[in-house]
Amino acid sequence: MTTSPVATCPHCAKKFRGKGDMTGKKIRCPFCQEPFVVGAETPVAAAVGKAKAPVPAAKTASPPAPAPAPASTPPMEEAFGIGDQGIENRCPNCAEPMPNEKATICLFCGYNMLTREWGKTSVTEAVDFKQHLLHLAPGLFCLVDVLSIVGFLIWYCTTLAQTVAGGEWDFLSYEPTKMWTTMILLAVSFPMATFAFQRLVVNPRPEEVKKSK
Repeated sequence: MTTSPVATCPHCAKKFRGKGDMTGKKIRCPFCQEPFVVGAETPVAAAVGKAKAPVPAAKTASPPAPAPAPASTPPMEEAFGIGDQGIENRCPNCAEPMPNEKATICLFCGYNMLTREWGKTSVTEAVDFKQHLLHLAPGLFCLVDVLSIVGFLIWYCTTLAQTVAGGEWDFLSYEPTKMWTTMILLAVSFPMATFAFQRLVVNPRPEEVKKSK
């Protein structure tokens, strides 16, 4: 009985004996499971080839990927679509900007913020001189009365008191009499002076009369 030659795996350099003559046959190594042709490579060449074979470098563990940065939370103004809004004075009716902070009438829609009404146009009759004079007459009358009272008080305190001193009307020269007379006349002249100021300065023109259709 003949023994089969010893085969050497050129990949793992393991030696084993097969069944029968396997020279020139392609077999698979029972150890490393790599295929090779028996007799194509001597054990010395296999050992040298294995020695020259590069040693696979150990796999270095790759550093872990950095965690994704958390998405920055947008500010509340951006999240809800709120931007920088103008704070200028605006018309409550049409939302258009007013000319200035003290303006009360909108130039775009004519809305009056004091009366809460829209501007209206109407046809009026022209005011003539007679109507204007009749409008100013009460104010002029009150102004004349006030000036007359002031003139009387000056005359009374400077001339009349000295004239009646020591006579029948001597009580008019007393200081209490002067004081009370002055206070009463000033109290009477104050509302007249107020009315004259309103009529002659604040509202010197009469109200226009709407023209009848």
